[in-house]
Amino acid sequence: MRYVFIAALLTTLCGCSTTDRFKMYDGMQRASFDLDCPESELALTPLGANQMGVEGCGKKAAYVATESGWVLNSESSRSE
Repeated sequence: MRYVFIAALLTTLCGCSTTDRFKMYDGMQRASFDLDCPESELALTPLGANQMGVEGCGKKAAYVATESGWVLNSESSRSE
């Protein structure tokens, strides 16, 4: 719980958006690994204060901010 408070405090102080926090706290690297897709091909969609949608290489994933960092909450593949 302490880390969530610290993250919330830092976000308030720096005025960071969810997208900025996702990038700052290794969310892009995690999403690139999970989706097997280069970071340069990932598109981000804020889904809420502590949630981020990521889309790339024909896949979608949702991440949630936790004390441990960004955690994959769901994943789906698109058929093309």
